[in-house]
Amino acid sequence: TDWQGAKKAYHFQKGFGIDLGKYQNISKEDLVTLQNTDGGLIPYVQKGGKLPPIELIKDCQQKIYDFCHLENTEINRNVTHYGKNTGETTCIMFFNRETRQIALFNKTSGDLITAEKFRQNYFNKCID
Repeated sequence: TDWQGAKKAYHFQKGFGIDLGKYQNISKEDLVTLQNTDGGLIPYVQKGGKLPPIELIKDCQQKIYDFCHLENTEINRNVTHYGKNTGETTCIMFFNRETRQIALFNKTSGDLITAEKFRQNYFNKCID
């Protein structure tokens, strides 16, 4: 969803090659602030934060779609994710061993949990 894309936009620019220079009125610092705001998008905007441009969100969604449909992207349909605020969640994980990218979705709701490129050691821990 657009909501999930906005909340996770920081990860896309880091690990999925989104160039923030293409988008007006949003910076890496804005995305870091959004990522670190307790309660997510609504409190961030209430405190004066800028909404990420819809073009950025659409590009993020396209990157995830393309990644999940690559021939060498693998799928694990039963992964347990442990979030500090959410506890234990059953997820579906898309991962690519060559690029070390992972996209993790809540198995029940389909919500995006994260999409990022990881260092080799951490990536290996995630997929094992």
